[in-house]
Amino acid sequence: MSRLSRVVCIALTLCSLSAFGKESLVFRTEWSHDAQSVTFKRSLAIRTLSVGREHYPQIRSFYKRVSTADQDNVILKKAAK
Repeated sequence: MSRLSRVVCIALTLCSLSAFGKESLVFRTEWSHDAQSVTFKRSLAIRTLSVGREHYPQIRSFYKRVSTADQDNVILKKAAK
């Protein structure tokens, strides 16, 4: 049986805050399902301790996108026999 999946990744790199070339903020959701189960994974990585006010618009936009992604729905339907 094939396994279906979907991945959403939102990343923000603030040049002055990037450590070792990695994104400063990363949000990722992943879901997959097969005939027996649905699996949902969510992660939020914050790789900085403080952010200057000049980055506020970018940070706010990032969290708005995360909030929108959090509102996604999973619709379960009974399989046809």
